[in-house]
Amino acid sequence: MSRKIKAANLWKQAWNLIFAGLNTPGHPFGTPSVATCGSDGVPRQRTLVLRNADRASGSLRAYTDNRSIKMTHLAHAPRVASWLFWDPESRIQLTASGPTLAVPRTEEQAIFQSLPKHSRRAYATELPPGTPTSQAQCGLPATWDALSLEETDYGEANFRVLETRIHRAEVLQLDRDGNVRLVAHRSRDDWALQWVVP
Repeated sequence: MSRKIKAANLWKQAWNLIFAGLNTPGHPFGTPSVATCGSDGVPRQRTLVLRNADRASGSLRAYTDNRSIKMTHLAHAPRVASWLFWDPESRIQLTASGPTLAVPRTEEQAIFQSLPKHSRRAYATELPPGTPTSQAQCGLPATWDALSLEETDYGEANFRVLETRIHRAEVLQLDRDGNVRLVAHRSRDDWALQWVVP
């Protein structure tokens, strides 16, 4: 069974969902799962907040702590992250992967300085993410609530902005009349689109 749908239209719809995730609070595309893989070959996934996206460059951005396991993974080749988005309303799943690096430090510093205090919490723990503890704790200093915004500037040292330049993406749309699946490859400054069997 074939469906009359244009590849360019489905690809555009996927990007529209990405931008909806950026601009609409609570939209499911705003919190994708991002996977990286360590030297042991074991992938690790986590939910991140989508912070920026650019269709022209094919880039996706998220914030992270420089001490996290994902940064350890991305410190070594192939430095690739894989993003997974799902929207239950449109029944569209998007996976996207490509080389992933931190943006220039001066840009990160400017972004961090614009963050309110509550947004700095994730980068201000006294110990690195994943450090074993004897009991449940948030990891922030006991004096956190009393600290001024300027006194939380120390978190800037841990703050990184990751940017994935998409080299390959897949759009899967589930439909009772027949699922469809589209593969997009980055080709110079444009996208090569190819239908594949779902």
